[in-house]
Amino acid sequence: MSKFKFVDRGFKKTALLIPGWATDHRVFDRLNIKSNFLIPIEFSIRGFEFDLKAFMRKSGLEKVSIIGWSMGGHIALDFLKNNKGEIDNLILVSVRRRYKGEVIEDIKKSLKKNRRPFLYKFYEDFFSKNEAREYDWFRKNLLKSYLNTMRLDGLLEGLDYLSRCKILPVDSKGVKIIVVNGRNDSIVPAEEIKGLKNDFPQSEFFLIEGAGHMPFLNPQFEKIFENNETKDR
Repeated sequence: MSKFKFVDRGFKKTALLIPGWATDHRVFDRLNIKSNFLIPIEFSIRGFEFDLKAFMRKSGLEKVSIIGWSMGGHIALDFLKNNKGEIDNLILVSVRRRYKGEVIEDIKKSLKKNRRPFLYKFYEDFFSKNEAREYDWFRKNLLKSYLNTMRLDGLLEGLDYLSRCKILPVDSKGVKIIVVNGRNDSIVPAEEIKGLKNDFPQSEFFLIEGAGHMPFLNPQFEKIFENNETKDR
């Protein structure tokens, strides 16, 4: 079951922040955009759509923008399929079109053997050589906690979900889709944008120079968000 928290930051619009695999909502702690936040403080893939809609009804939220990072982008697209009327903008950040089955199985084997060294390397790979400050923040605030708390069963469940994910063209009429990737992302290479352009030809695409797998930590991401929100007014 997913549980949500609404963070009133004094703005008219609200952004739902969906984290990626092997992380939680805290990866967005440094995000500073002109929006209220809707945060999954407890996260489960199963029932996510139902739990989210229930919370939105209870909180009086008619529409949200969604920032879906990595695996969170796939979850956001799943929500889009049946809930276009509840979405303003959809921002897909560092999203791979599909994951090869053999790669997923290799990751599972590594996790079952010893999850900590695999995760340590995985988290290191979030950052490009240009992102020493961003990595230092992650290392000081999140790394130890993630290594200690990311349970094997939850990690495997996420991988099972990713093994089924394949981005296909969807009816997104009325919802602006924005795709953002880091130029130096080693986990989801920038070339992924080429395929996504075929899936979402009416969307806007941005490559953030020098950024790795977490381009939302880059000030340029905030500018992209603000510029697109301004266009909607």
